[in-house]
Amino acid sequence: MQGSPNLTRRVLAVALATFALSAVLAVAVRAPLEEAANPSVTPNPAKAPWYFLWLQELVTDTTIRIGGFTLNGALIGGIVLPAILVLALIAAPYLDKTSLRTVGFWWAAERRRQNLIFLVIVLAILVLTVVGTFMRGPYWNFYWPWETWPEMPRRF
Repeated sequence: MQGSPNLTRRVLAVALATFALSAVLAVAVRAPLEEAANPSVTPNPAKAPWYFLWLQELVTDTTIRIGGFTLNGALIGGIVLPAILVLALIAAPYLDKTSLRTVGFWWAAERRRQNLIFLVIVLAILVLTVVGTFMRGPYWNFYWPWETWPEMPRRF
């Protein structure tokens, strides 16, 4: 109980600093919206919102072709892998065998493996999001950032 006021002050300070930084960035950095949606013109590539781009990229990357047989990435990357990830997140607290001494310590030596697994998953999601955001062009083809996209015919 003795550490609670200090913790409360720290959390309040971080929350206020985050709010202040967000407010300054909102005023200083211009973030324009795209044009109004036109139902008769579909953008190419059609991309999911940024928070789902890693899943869209995962679906693309998990399509497997063996000879004439194709295992669709929508099954593996869109259903199986996210389900395994969610089930692992649900099961993690029940499978954790570390002692109570590690509670409250970010990088306790006993939890090194769990922390590394978590960081690898977060890094993979970030990489997939960056690839989906900046390296996918027309027809969802892969383009390096220094490559130019081909001109697409506009249909109205």
